Amino acid sequence: MAPKENAEVDITNNNTSIPSWIKQEYFEDIISEEIGKYSKITKFQPESGSAPGDNYASVMIRILIEVELEDGYIKELPLMMKTTHGESSVGGQMVQEMGIFDKESEIYEKILPAFEKLYIEHGKKVDFGPKSYQLSKNPGVENIVLEDLRPRKFKNANRVEGLDMDHTKSVLRILAEFHAASAVYYETIGPFADKFNVGMFDPSKKDMFKEMYKPMVEVIRQSFLKNVDNGEHFTNKMFGDLDEMIDQNIEMCRIKPEEFNVLNHGDSWCNNIMFNYNDEGKRNETILVDFQMCKYGSPAQDLLYFIFSSPKQEIRLEKFDYMIKYYHDHLIENLTLLNYPKQMPTLSDLHISILKNHGWAKSTTFGTLAIVLLEHTENANIDNFIKTDEEGVNFKNHLYSNPRYVKCLNDILPWLENRGMLE
Repeated sequence: MAPKENAEVDITNNNTSIPSWIKQEYFEDIISEEIGKYSKITKFQPESGSAPGDNYASVMIRILIEVELEDGYIKELPLMMKTTHGESSVGGQMVQEMGIFDKESEIYEKILPAFEKLYIEHGKKVDFGPKSYQLSKNPGVENIVLEDLRPRKFKNANRVEGLDMDHTKSVLRILAEFHAASAVYYETIGPFADKFNVGMFDPSKKDMFKEMYKPMVEVIRQSFLKNVDNGEHFTNKMFGDLDEMIDQNIEMCRIKPEEFNVLNHGDSWCNNIMFNYNDEGKRNETILVDFQMCKYGSPAQDLLYFIFSSPKQEIRLEKFDYMIKYYHDHLIENLTLLNYPKQMPTLSDLHISILKNHGWAKSTTFGTLAIVLLEHTENANIDNFIKTDEEGVNFKNHLYSNPRYVKCLNDILPWLENRGMLE
């Protein structure tokens, strides 16, 4: 790398969406950890790290740092930061109440290293997520700092197009590895912290979810009645009574000790999965990001959430049983490798659990799938999911009347009903 002469500090932050508290002084320990001794910081540039519609629960910021080494050469350090929407955001307040940053910090700092160590001890190398860092001092704002995976040629797939079978299988493999490690960890090291027993639908926050769902469900109902084949029938099946629907969501988050349970990623849609490609464009490696919704419970959660949000529509239903079998084969392979001390879950056990926990298929279909299939739009954010003003209503109407989404619904809803997953 050629030396850069007469470099002056370039601190760029012209984007009003970047929190003003983000300053280079917080990153000095990270620079020393990654680069070692250096002469000075020559560039500190935070910028938006995701396009509208690609991230809802937190603010993603890409930070490019350049430092001048003692020999005059310039070295780059690209990082990613996640932080909160802030108290001014209605959705941000709800997200903060869910404690997602506390969960994710423990995942990166403690749990992922422990899972990876289990595999190393049994002769297998698995990287589940990006490297994480601690800021030099506490800014008083929740945050997580991670390596930027782009220099390692990782990127997301096109969420609107969906994942082909090769990419889908690679995700099922890493979920099987993650789940197997979590099951062995639970039995040999000990249970996870209580915060991982509470899922997306916390019983203590029922009123909050009712407030959030009410305007959204009304828009979905109208869209179903207008756009979906046999719309009235499926509207009644999916959204009969709001209180009952929320109670069902709370119940599907309840841990069932009689089932085989794992630590679920909890938000396993395609934007939280990154793929590495070699120079010929062939996929090499798959990695998970955004562990903010991790939840202990049936692996049916991750499986249904992933399958009903991320693969191409033409394989989602036709290859459903194949995908479950493929996941199960790799789950057993990894449980065996890691010497899981209890009885192995059978494929029948897994299918029964999927039927018992079918609510994840319903909630993903009318929630995450609609987000996945929406092209980038500037007003795609968590507040417009919740707000009942004109902008919020217009966004939800646009979201749920999307022809691509409606087409998927007309395939998925009869399939779910025929499987008993709308009961």
